Amino acid sequence: FTAPMWAMLMLIGIAIPLFQEGIDFNALLHLSPSVYWRAQDEEQVVRLFAATMAVLLLPKVLGYLAMLLDPVDRRGCGGAIRAFVSMLVETVLAALMAPVVMYVQSRGVAEVLSGRDSGWDAQQRDDGGISWLALIRGYGGLGVFGAFMGVLAWAVSPSLAAWMAPVVIGMVLAIPVVALTSSRGPGAFLHRLGLLDIPEENIPPPVLVRAAQLRREAAEPPPLY
Repeated sequence: FTAPMWAMLMLIGIAIPLFQEGIDFNALLHLSPSVYWRAQDEEQVVRLFAATMAVLLLPKVLGYLAMLLDPVDRRGCGGAIRAFVSMLVETVLAALMAPVVMYVQSRGVAEVLSGRDSGWDAQQRDDGGISWLALIRGYGGLGVFGAFMGVLAWAVSPSLAAWMAPVVIGMVLAIPVVALTSSRGPGAFLHRLGLLDIPEENIPPPVLVRAAQLRREAAEPPPLY
């Protein structure tokens, strides 16, 4: 239920200043939820923002520092610089994927509560792309809705559009983001650059080495007698 709660929280954060300003065109031209909330209690808003950023970013920073202290992990992740760039890339991807995850989870919760089959299929553990038709069917509506909300927010106020940009951009780019993250090509390209690597890729443990050996042996044709 966290995804629907996040969606409702964002809507409430926009609705309160909207109704406080009143449905007046001149007032809406300068509507900015960030300015409104800072005017209510700037100190509390700053604390809330800092706490939110800490919850989102502190685990990444702590994980990066822990990796730096372990020579094996540091080497397996491509070194300190590549690992830092990987952390930045992952942060951007997570921000773009957050609205998509919110949409998928909220839709699933709504379908379960309404008694419908939410389509809980088996997860695809291996790499492999998704057809463009499936992407359009699954996320085309989200992209159109995001574009509509962005245009509507800009028509109301550029400040409101800026406030909604992190979510709207993720919605608009839902199809290309899902296409990139579900296909093998971008991952292989980043691997060649040494980005988003994990130690098991560069220094495979014995169990993975043995599994690869068994797969190769199983793929070999049987001997002819």
